Amino acid sequence: MSETLPSDLTTSAPVLFGSNLNIKVKLGRQELNSVINYLVTQNFSEGLNYEDGYKIKSQLDGPLDIQASQQQIFVQLPVSVEISPSGIFSSFKVNGAIQLNFTSTFDIVDNKLVFKTELSHHQWKKKPVVNVLGVNLPIEGIGNFIIKKYKQLLCNSIDESITQNIKLDKISNSLHNYFKNPVYSYYDNEIHVFANPLDMALGPISMTSQNLEIPLIFYFESVLADSMPEEFNHKCSFSVRPHFEARSALNIQSRIPLQFIDSLIQLQIVNQTFGSGISKVKIKSAHLTGGGNYMYITLNTEGAYRGDLLLSFIPEFEPGDRKITLQDFKIKAQKGKGINKLVFAVVKGIAELKIKKSVEEQLNNTLKEFEANVHKMLEKNEIMEGMELNGYLKDYSLRKIQFHDNRLYFYLNAELEMEAIVKKIDKDKLILHKF
Repeated sequence: MSETLPSDLTTSAPVLFGSNLNIKVKLGRQELNSVINYLVTQNFSEGLNYEDGYKIKSQLDGPLDIQASQQQIFVQLPVSVEISPSGIFSSFKVNGAIQLNFTSTFDIVDNKLVFKTELSHHQWKKKPVVNVLGVNLPIEGIGNFIIKKYKQLLCNSIDESITQNIKLDKISNSLHNYFKNPVYSYYDNEIHVFANPLDMALGPISMTSQNLEIPLIFYFESVLADSMPEEFNHKCSFSVRPHFEARSALNIQSRIPLQFIDSLIQLQIVNQTFGSGISKVKIKSAHLTGGGNYMYITLNTEGAYRGDLLLSFIPEFEPGDRKITLQDFKIKAQKGKGINKLVFAVVKGIAELKIKKSVEEQLNNTLKEFEANVHKMLEKNEIMEGMELNGYLKDYSLRKIQFHDNRLYFYLNAELEMEAIVKKIDKDKLILHKF
């Protein structure tokens, strides 16, 4: 009982590891077609007037076909066109139906979205004709000339509309403001989870029979602490990544102040008397410290033992039960007379039934609340208007429980899978660039 207790003290702060949340955003073909139809209708509804005096009116003339691969989007757009010259020839209207094939390539350069569209091919489904005195004259060449002359303007306008609606600097500012506050909180807002966004990346996009799938990879740091770390600056960069995994890896570093756990222990045992008769022991004060893998509790007692006792434990995580338990209990008389067997049994009972149970309960409640919050976040949670997050928590564990600078450190590692379903796009908020 009087052996020297271990003193495995760490000399440097534990390393902060990053997390990555991989979310596949799914936009249904029906909603996607609706948005494109809206854009085409809004841009062409009044007709397009060019400096040569031609006026072109167009509208969709059949179902769209959209494909996507890696960093490219392919759109097959069937439209009907009406071309009218000005002046004395204004009564001569050219009507036709054409299929336009667009190829759009995107990239992110210097945190800015670069979107480049090309009219890769066009094909007349109904060749343009002009009616002169009741006679239809084919003038496909005029239609081809107009398309060739104005296709770059058309493609530039598409790119302008896309980049006006997706501004990465605004997204970065929104993330910065959002993560100024805790992601969620525990224990009456005393302990919080803070996150620091590092990079948001676009993965290789694809098209299925039902959805346009846009993989998002979100890299960030996160801690469980009483206050936000000074090194968190919330500046997020943007990039494009060639690969995407469905599995997400969440790493939360605990930095719980020992003062918080200490106050919980004091509520349980300070000014309380344990034992009976000649073995009564009253706890006058308790103080929690830690070093390396060990948790130390100094008790000042009176009664059957008057003096200071030092208790030590090693917190360990049991993966099977997903619980933290305090192992390797030791006790040492630091100040006062030696401990006899009867007093030792009383103190041991206090340590195991009160102190040990209280610390384990608080730490395990944190784990339970983490699990509940993750399930709540992933169960059809509307993360923004029109977008719903779904997924599940596959597994989680704790590792490297240790003490440093009066804080309890550990790494909470979780494996998640999730996807976001875009239910509806608010078309009234879209910025349109007229062709």
